[in-house]
Amino acid sequence: MNRKEVSRMRINGTNQTNWNPYQKQAQQQKQVQAQPNQDRLEISDAAKSMQEAGKLPEARKERLEELKLQVENGTYKADPSVIARKMINFFSEGD
Repeated sequence: MNRKEVSRMRINGTNQTNWNPYQKQAQQQKQVQAQPNQDRLEISDAAKSMQEAGKLPEARKERLEELKLQVENGTYKADPSVIARKMINFFSEGD
């Protein structure tokens, strides 16, 4: 065999799948570029219910603002018997 035949066999051999080793990578890159990213944000039902639970009714907001003003002005007077009764009720319900 002379030198021309040997080089010819390498180029035109039966195993031409490895001729361009980057061909598969290039094809994958084209597929990724063809498919645009579609980012989505989904809020679960549990998170939605937590958001709704965090909202105060209007009457409750007004009462809180009234109490805040009383505390800031120094005019808020707590009734110890009411506080004690509510504490007893709270801890007795936990049993």
